[in-house]
Formats: sequence, structure tokens, C-alpha cells
Amino acid sequence: MLLRFNTTGREAAVLRSLEKPLPADLHELYEVLVAECYRHLASNHEYMVNRLLHWVAYSHRSLSLDEVASLLRVWSDDNTFDIEEIPEPFTKFIRVGDPGADAEARAKIQAQGGYGTDVSQLDKSQDANPDAIYNDGDLPVKFHERSMRSFFLEAPRKEDSRRWKASEAHRQLFLDCAKILSLGDKITVVKSLKEYAVEYTFDHWREIDPQEHSTEEQVEVMEAFATIMLNKHQFATLFDQNEVNYDDQFTEEAFDKVSAWAALLDDTKPALSEDIEQWWSKIAQHPQNCLLHLIKAHLRRVYTAEDEESAVASFKSVRDAMQLSNMHDKLAEQATKNFGDDAGDTSEPLDKDQVAMALEDLFDDVEMDASAYRAVASVLYHYENYEQAATTCDKAVERAESPLEKVKSLWTMALIHFEMETGEAYTYANRCIENLDHESIPSVLKREAYATKARIESELEKYDEALHSFTQARLSDPAGLTPGDVLEEEIGMFSEREDKTRYIEILKSWNPLERLTWMAWEYPDEYSYRHDLVRDAALQTNKVDFIQAIYEESIKYLDNVNAGAPFRCELALLHLQVRNDPQMARKVLDEVLESSSTGWPYAVTEESPNDILDRVIGYQSDITWRLFQESSDPEVKSDLLKSLQELLSRPLAFDVPPNSDTNILHQPLAIVRMQLKMGPTREAQKTLQGVINGCIDALSDNVGWNDAQCLTFLAMALNILGKISKSGKKLKRVARILLSALFSHLDLEVPHYTSDSDDEGSVSSGGSSGVASGDGDGSGSEAGSENGGEEENEAVSEGASQAGSEAGSSGGSGSEWQSESGSEDELPTDEGDLIGDSGYRACNGACNPFQRFNYWGDRVAYQCMTCYDAFLCQDCHENRLSANKGEPLKTRLYCGKNHEYLKMPIEGWHGVEDGKIMIEGEEPVDFKEFLRLIRDQLCKQAWDEFWQG
Repeated sequence: MLLRFNTTGREAAVLRSLEKPLPADLHELYEVLVAECYRHLASNHEYMVNRLLHWVAYSHRSLSLDEVASLLRVWSDDNTFDIEEIPEPFTKFIRVGDPGADAEARAKIQAQGGYGTDVSQLDKSQDANPDAIYNDGDLPVKFHERSMRSFFLEAPRKEDSRRWKASEAHRQLFLDCAKILSLGDKITVVKSLKEYAVEYTFDHWREIDPQEHSTEEQVEVMEAFATIMLNKHQFATLFDQNEVNYDDQFTEEAFDKVSAWAALLDDTKPALSEDIEQWWSKIAQHPQNCLLHLIKAHLRRVYTAEDEESAVASFKSVRDAMQLSNMHDKLAEQATKNFGDDAGDTSEPLDKDQVAMALEDLFDDVEMDASAYRAVASVLYHYENYEQAATTCDKAVERAESPLEKVKSLWTMALIHFEMETGEAYTYANRCIENLDHESIPSVLKREAYATKARIESELEKYDEALHSFTQARLSDPAGLTPGDVLEEEIGMFSEREDKTRYIEILKSWNPLERLTWMAWEYPDEYSYRHDLVRDAALQTNKVDFIQAIYEESIKYLDNVNAGAPFRCELALLHLQVRNDPQMARKVLDEVLESSSTGWPYAVTEESPNDILDRVIGYQSDITWRLFQESSDPEVKSDLLKSLQELLSRPLAFDVPPNSDTNILHQPLAIVRMQLKMGPTREAQKTLQGVINGCIDALSDNVGWNDAQCLTFLAMALNILGKISKSGKKLKRVARILLSALFSHLDLEVPHYTSDSDDEGSVSSGGSSGVASGDGDGSGSEAGSENGGEEENEAVSEGASQAGSEAGSSGGSGSEWQSESGSEDELPTDEGDLIGDSGYRACNGACNPFQRFNYWGDRVAYQCMTCYDAFLCQDCHENRLSANKGEPLKTRLYCGKNHEYLKMPIEGWHGVEDGKIMIEGEEPVDFKEFLRLIRDQLCKQAWDEFWQG
């Protein structure tokens, strides 16, 4: 009421209003506001404002300001209509933007570009319109209060109320959606509103109750619905393009609704268009046939598809719509007719492979030509029906008349045969290339043809020919951008060779955007392997300046869309691991920490800012600790400690909190090391015990994905504590037990998964873990010692009896990166309950291909007790120890000099089984009891020893 009186603005008018009876409740107040809103509107605007208010109330998602402006243009049939012409609803009912949101800050972020930006757009982003920061078109349009929406949806309506009943509201929104779908280019409608219309047209239609409407209103709905179902305005095309699922649109309830509308035909028939009336008459007895015209439209789109992706998208619509329409017999008959026994058992509902076999000649009135056979073959190829795809595509080759279709058919045949017989594929690839010299062949197709030939040549080990073909692929489409997977295949031919000269030569032959495309391709999954290899190649070929320049030029492009942070991490590692320049690496990482983030994945790389923050915290902790060790100046050491303590106060950490506390435990461990030197020692104890308690709590909870991290950090924390107490050997042994359990399922009742957790986020080290115990110190110190068989056994046996535990010999070696071991039938049976492939760890050293572990077998590995990510295979560990003794390290510095390592697994290790640690010669110990022993006994004893004297 106060807002209403304030809007009135005149004291006398307010006093007169107060003399009248005040509204009894909110709904009465809103009735008054609605009346006042319409009182000040021009007559030609009342219609639009009323529709707008109901759209905001009844739409299935929030509308944007651009979408509202599009709706007003549609309603006014005026492409120049300005939303400012009707300010009243925005004053009284509707607001733009979320309350408390900084619209200008949001617009700035959007103007910079963001998630989904393509590499090809980066050049354009450099000349961004400076006025773009003032564009508020994407801001949401909502009611001022939620109760206002409730008023439109639920409040009792008077006879003269302008508010529609629910059925009428959905009828009007349905008619608007149908109109939007039928519009040409006369009225400008933003893409997102068209997408809304495609996705929600049928939802609004289902909400209409035919019995609540007059015959004229029923006719409007029946005309609009039939127009869509007859595909008069290419609805099938929009449906495919927006990847809408028929299963979500047409349930049994929807078909019942069709029947209900068809039952009105006797009353509506005189007012319906002739073709519309005929359509309703045909489906009156068979409502599921309402999809038939759309099915045929989707099938025509399959037959005319330009590429496999489009063909498959339309095929999915055909499959879903036919299955919803109970056309099983039609599909089964055609699949068997086309491919006989290859169609398999057709007595049950067909799977997607079988439905694909029914595509050829599915309907007599939908004819096929050469391009249709080729498109159907591409669908069969997509679903790995290679023999059937080859048979179908052969018909396309025979029928192809135009040079373009001939090339497409031959190229598709090469792809298909590449999955069956490489020699035959090479024949078709060469035939395809022979036909490329024609003006009708687009550059992008030439590039694909040459790339396919190159893949086949690489498979045939014709590497020089393959390299030539890859080069021709790029040259044939100079205006286009070669996809990352093709670039990866090209350079991948030489990635595992010891001599990286040709590897670097290929990088030099690419243009800057191609290099960026390749380095960013599948970055979240491949960054470690790919960029470690690049840094190794830079060192081995003495092309460090060139690689640094590549990173710097890529960062310039990415900075146009505020997405340079991931490559800055890689550049920092180049300075640290190749140039051995920690100061420069620290400076580059500081740039990342000072950057901002929207919280969405970075453009181009699609890397999560949370994961980048975790990595930067880890790397910066390592670098700061190294500089701390190298300095003899107490002031410098103090500044370094302070900077490390403030890492989480930097801008990026404010924009994007860490994935979880466990992801950043490396920072407090580095702080502890510094505090033990600089003091205060009480703070060091508090911080170190905090890490220990945090890891134990996380290992005891009902979340499994971060167990490997917690085991690693807990082992590092105990190793630090062991160095400052008399219980060092005991704690080191416990640490080795923890690390041995990296691949174990600690608690079978706790699911292990590697996808992002709602509670915690993604895990960088990858696996859940378990624990076990054994003899031997296993530490690889700067002297390289690996034995310690005389360590005490009390670490596990304290508080638990020691009896023998049967154990067999370890299984075979774990898998390397390129192999696919880890499936359940390949896991050893003598290592307890294993996570499997989802919990693998890869060597962070310089082995190529790098070693991958998801069980121990007869292999060992070493965990650095200092570095953020230094899990090393035996060869990389030995190379690092040799370098400590003065031998040249011919790879990047993947781990620091004279660091301490713990050997895994501990001797006698047999995993964690049913939640119990299994070590040969010892009584099984419950893992949770083991954690309690660590916290309540071992740590307490170690701190008592530390403070004594």
C-alpha cells in the first residue's frame, strides 16, 4: 500500500484513497493495482499488457527481457515496437533482473564471452562492442513479489476480472507459441523464445480443458494444433534442431487429449479449414496416428541430412515417434525386409540398432535417392551396424550422379570400411580424393576427406603419407578451423617417439588458432598428459622459447573472454619444470589468483574454475615452500609464509570457493613446514592436527570419491609429524599403509564415484582408496634408500591382536595409460575390494606412455612427501634419484631435488576386504578402528614426545 501511495505522488489523492475502504488482503490490493494499471493504458496496449502479465505468470520458466520484447513485437505485429511504450506493468507488477543482482557486472561478464565460446570466435572477441556491457536483454523478467504470481494463478476471479482461468491462460500461451513457430522473417523473434515455443508448445496444449471453451475458441486450438502436426511450418525441423524428445511430449495422457479434441469435431467441423477437418477426421478413431505426418517429415530430414549428426538427430525423432505410435510391426517388418536375419529378434520392441535397419524404404510415399542411401548408411554406421551400412552406402555410390554426392558417398564408404578392413577403406579414400577437384565440393568436405585418408594411412603405418594428407586437410580449408581430434591424430603419430623433433615441427606448421584448438581439446581430461608431453618436447628439442611463445599467444586470445587461467597454469609449469624458474612461475600463478570468474567453466577449454583454483593452490604452495627453503633471510621467509596463508583471500578464491576442503590440504601442510621453522609452534600443531582430523573425518564419512586425496594428505601429515617426534618410524609405516590403500574400496556401503559431488565437487586425484599395513620403511630419501624392514610393527598391532592372515602372491602388473585394464574380470583377487578403473592413478613423471595404476600387482610406486602431484612409477623415481646424485635429468623437473618418497605398497599388502586391512602375517584390522588408533593414540603420543624436554 505504501508503495502504491508513493507512486500516486499527490497528498490530496492519497488522502482521498484513505477515505475509501482499504483492501482486505493482498489479492484485493492486487485487484486495485491491476485496475489502476489498465486505467492509464492506451486501448491498443491493454491487450498486450494483459497477455504479458499472464505469460510471466504461466510460462514454464522465467522469461528474459529480450523474449518479452519479442512477444510484444509479435502481439503488435510491429517489428519496431519498443517495450518502453508500456511502462505501467513494469512499475506496478514486473521487475527486470533478480533482486540484489548487479546487472551491470553480469552484463560485463556476458560481454566478455564465456562458457561455450568457440576458438573461431576469439578473433572477433577482440573487437567487442564497448556498449555490450549495457545490454540487459538476458536479464530475467519476474513479478515484484511471488504473491503476485499466486494472485494471477490462484486468486478467486470476479466476473469482470481481466485475469484468465488456467485453461484460458494455457490456451493463449499455446496459440502464441504456435504463432511464433509459424512466423517468417517479418517479425524478429530471439532464438531462445523460439526454443521455448518448440519445447513447451505441447505442455501448454495439454493444460487446456476443451470443455471450458466456446466453439470458436476450440476451433482456434484445433486449427493451430493440426497445423503443427501437419508440419505446415517445418515444425519437425525445429524439433530436431532443439533436440526435443517425443517421450517427454506425448504420453498416453496426450493421446487421450487428442481423442477428447477429436470428439468435438461434430461441433467444430463447419468452422475448420478443409485440410484441418480431414486430418482430425482421420485420427478420430486412431489418435496415435496424429504423429504420422511428423514422422514422415523427420524421415525426409534423415534422407536429406548433410552429415551424420543431423541424420542421427532426425532418426531419433523417427524412432521415438514411431514407438510412441505403436508402429512396432511396421518397423520390424521393414528391418527384416531390408536385412533379413541380420535384423535379429523382432518379436520384442526393437532397439536403436534394429530401428536403424528399418529406415530404408520405410514409407512408400517418402522416396529415396543417392543422398538418402548415404544418410541412412551414416545412421547405421553411427550405431556400429557396419556390414549393413556398407551394403546401404554401396547403393548410394551406384546412384550418385553429381560430383558432390559422389564424393560424399565415397567418403562415407571409406569411414565405414575403416571399421572393418583398412585396405578397402584406403581404396575408397583414394577414390574420394580423386573426385575432389570440382567447384561444387565445399572446403570443409575436402578437409574431412583428406583427414579420413590420413587416419587410414596412419593405421597402415604410412606416416609420411598421413602427415601429407593431414597437411592437405588444413590447406584445403584455409578459412576453416581443423577440429581438435584431427589435430590430435596428426601430432599423435609422433607423440610416443623418443625423438620429439617431428612433434615440434608439426606444432610449428600449425597456425596460432590451430595450436590453441589442439591444446584446449578435451582439456579437463587430457591436460596433464598433453601438456606434460609438450614441456618434455620443449626441453628435449631445445625449443623452450617457441613453446613459451605458444602459451603466451594462446593466453592473449583466451584473455579476450576471461579464460586464460588454465593456460597460465601450464605456462607456470613450463617456467617451473623446464626453465627451473620458480619466481616467474609464482608470478604467473599470481595472475591466475588475481583473476575473476563467473563460476561457469572457462571458455574454449571448458575447464572448471574450481579445479583451476585447486591446482593453483597446490602449485603455489610447492613454489612458496621451495623459495622458503632457498632463502636465508628471515624477512623473506616471513613474507613467504604470509603470502601462503593469504592464498584463499585472493580474488579467484572469493569468486570460486574450492571444490572441497580436502582438495586444498596441500596448502596447510606447506604452512606447517614453515611454522615449524618460523613459529609459532602452537599454531603449527593446531594446523597439522587440523589436517589429520579433517582427513580422518573425510575417510569416515559416506562420501567415497575423495578418499584417495585424504589418504595421500593424511600420509604426508603423519610423515611431517614423524619427523618432529620419536615415533617417526611408526608414523612412517602408518603413512605407507595409507598410501597402499589408494585403489581399495574402504567401505563397501559407501559408493565410490568420480563424478562431481553435490556436496564436495570433483576430485583431482581421481580415486577412492583403502589401507593396509606391512613391514619396511620404504622411503626413498635423497640418498635413495628404499628398505627399512626393521621398522616396528606396533603401528597396526597397537590396540589390535596380531595373528596371521593368509595371502597369495600379487597378480600381474597394472595397466599403462593406453591400455584398458581395470575391468572387473582383470582385477587381481588378492588385493581385497578394489575400486576398479574409476580409481586409477597415473604417474606424474616423464614416462611415455606414462604408467597407469588401478591396482598394484607386481609393480611399485613412490609418493613424494613434498610435492602437490608427484605419484611416480619406479622408473621415474629412479631417474629422479639419479639426478639428485648429479646425473642429467633429460626431462622436465617433475619433482624437486632431494625430496623424500614413500614406497607403495607396503610389504605383505593384500588390500582392504570388507572394511578390514589385510597384511600378510598380521591380524586383519578394521579400517575405521585404524583411523581411531591414528588420531587417539599415535598422534597424541607423537605430540607428547614433541613437547617433552
